[in-house]
Amino acid sequence: MNEIDRSLGVGDPELIDRSPLAIAGRRVTGRFLVDEWGLDSDLVAVVGRLPSVRWGAKVHGAGRIPDGPALLVHDRHPADLGWLVVVAAIGRATGRSVRFTGVPDVAPLMALARRVGGVGSDPADLRGLLRAGNLVTIGLGWGHVVRTPGGPPAPWAIEAALATGAPLVPVAVHRGGLRALRPEVRIGEPVATRRRRSARAADDVSSEVCARVAALL
Repeated sequence: MNEIDRSLGVGDPELIDRSPLAIAGRRVTGRFLVDEWGLDSDLVAVVGRLPSVRWGAKVHGAGRIPDGPALLVHDRHPADLGWLVVVAAIGRATGRSVRFTGVPDVAPLMALARRVGGVGSDPADLRGLLRAGNLVTIGLGWGHVVRTPGGPPAPWAIEAALATGAPLVPVAVHRGGLRALRPEVRIGEPVATRRRRSARAADDVSSEVCARVAALL
């Protein structure tokens, strides 16, 4: 349970009233809080109700996402915001806030992104989020993205997953061409990281998650 949920006096976060009236009331009284990374869960709930998000991508394989922490590694495409599709779709499918990494450290972009779950490229932030049980997304490296899902994920992200034992979950966004109304998000089998802390292990899990993302496409 995070700081926001404790402050509202609710033992089960799912029981917190996220209705528009309750959220507005907390805004007026000032009882809402943000967590140590800047997430405002009430704001995330409001964004999640927007039609373009609520009726967005279909998700296949959501049951493969573990209940605890995980690093969701998704494909890259230079012409769209695949990370946003992943965050919104998996957040809706799991009922959990999904964080995303790699936000440029530029004001006011960083401050706004943190309110809805974004963080920069600081390994300490990622390790902290994973240790706290969060789902966090990161895209593959840019690589030759025109012909492949992308290059290997950032080494610091892989190291954070190995340090915390969080699995890497491969994710691919099927865009379906220019006329597709709803993209599809496909989730593969996680790559385990526990007891794999060596430099060779980092290369192995990186290669493995890249292969699994490619297979999903």
